[in-house]
Amino acid sequence: MLNKFEYEILKVIQDHPGLNPESISKYCDQPANIIDSRMTSLIRNLYVEIGCGMDMYDETYRITAEGLQALADYKAHKRGIFWFLFEDRFWKAATLSISIAALIVSYLAYSKSQATEQYVKIEIIRESQAPIIGSQSQNVSDSRNSFEKNGIQQKK
Repeated sequence: MLNKFEYEILKVIQDHPGLNPESISKYCDQPANIIDSRMTSLIRNLYVEIGCGMDMYDETYRITAEGLQALADYKAHKRGIFWFLFEDRFWKAATLSISIAALIVSYLAYSKSQATEQYVKIEIIRESQAPIIGSQSQNVSDSRNSFEKNGIQQKK
């Protein structure tokens, strides 16, 4: 199994066949000795073959059919992981957003019920105060009538 960096090297070799380790290191932003050490595992697994460049001592690399298959498998695997992660994150975000929406709706309903409850309390207080005032004046007039009935008259 290759690592991500080795797949990156394979991709560079596929895009630019005939590169030497120094040229590959420029594309991968790694020193040539690191590229050279990674190339040994790629050559051993038959993903890359060594060719001769312009100079007899100049090594160049070309990707093999096995290397192309490994790259295709890697791309398919990455695509599969991407969609799996996308779906997983989508459903997590959907449930979270539904929960937040439900929380907001419940808060709005609660605040509306509190406002309604306060309004009802005010109306109840108004209704209960109005008869008290009226009955008190009625009580005053009743007491005057009772004084008059008993023969007690108020001084005017």
